[in-house]
Amino acid sequence: MIRNRNTYLQRTLDGRQEIMIETVVLVVIAAVAGGLVLGFLARGLVASQSIKAAQDKSGRIVAEARTQQKELILQAKDEQVRLQRETEEEARAKRADLSNLERRLLQRDEQLDQRTDMLEERNRKLLGKEQELETKRDELTSARQEQVAALELVGQMSVEEARASLLD
Repeated sequence: MIRNRNTYLQRTLDGRQEIMIETVVLVVIAAVAGGLVLGFLARGLVASQSIKAAQDKSGRIVAEARTQQKELILQAKDEQVRLQRETEEEARAKRADLSNLERRLLQRDEQLDQRTDMLEERNRKLLGKEQELETKRDELTSARQEQVAALELVGQMSVEEARASLLD
């Protein structure tokens, strides 16, 4: 029975063998073509997903970079404002110091001017007193010379001449 079966199969196979080979070849070609199409589609889908993932990733990276850029710009502006404030405060402090120094120098200059004026006035007074003393000295010298001359004159007079001179 097995033999009969094999023979039946062979007979059926011989007639159909040609059809079957063609069918198998067509099925294999169709399977290969389908596999290629599916592979191509799958590859396209994977590539599309990879591109989308890469685009999403690049979008996130760009967004992060922009966020970091904005943060850095804000930090730089804050630093600039802080430095400008510090510079203005330092300039204000230096101007105040210079103003105080200028005020002190002006006061000192005024004090020196007053002292100079006072010393000049003192010198004028001393010169005036010196001239007065010189004048009085001259007057005293003159008066002394007159008295010495008068005494010499009286010394040459006799007692009676002196009395007469005194009574006159």
